Amino acid sequence: KGKFVVVEVLFYDKEIKNNTPMYSFSTLTSCQHKEFPHISAYIKSAYSALGIREGASHVELKVTERNGEKIIYLIEIAPRLSGTASPAAINEVQGVTQTSLLVDSIIHPQRFEAISREAILPRKSLAQIFLYSPLAGILKKEPGPHNFSHLKTFYQLHFYYKEGRTLPITTDITNFPGYVYLVGSQ
Repeated sequence: KGKFVVVEVLFYDKEIKNNTPMYSFSTLTSCQHKEFPHISAYIKSAYSALGIREGASHVELKVTERNGEKIIYLIEIAPRLSGTASPAAINEVQGVTQTSLLVDSIIHPQRFEAISREAILPRKSLAQIFLYSPLAGILKKEPGPHNFSHLKTFYQLHFYYKEGRTLPITTDITNFPGYVYLVGSQ
């Protein structure tokens, strides 16, 4: 109880499309990133203020800069696992995930204690690319890994629509048709 570990920090790149904020990609960052100590301390203080002492949770923050000073805004904190990030890809990159550490904290507390005292350093880089559908219509052919396998860093494809189903236009951050995960050397 009470052991605090930040294990999956993703930075998202947003752009404005048709007057709507849309994600283009996210990257998994390391505890060695210059923003990590500030983000980790902010999350820890939010947990403390809300009385969260155990279990996994998901946090979304917005980090901006004003007059040369970093400002962190809490968008969401919820007792749930992470959202769109691929646990398999994260495990490939850093050897542990939010889910694996949650399981270890319950079943193998000694392993959890050992991991939580050392820095979780990525061995590779991870990028999550958000797929867009500029048109609506019936999906004639579902994309597969073969569509991306020419990319040296291709790791995984998550696509949520099946052949013959209606694919809507991507209009906001809630209805992306899928993601491509790229894993490469540092």
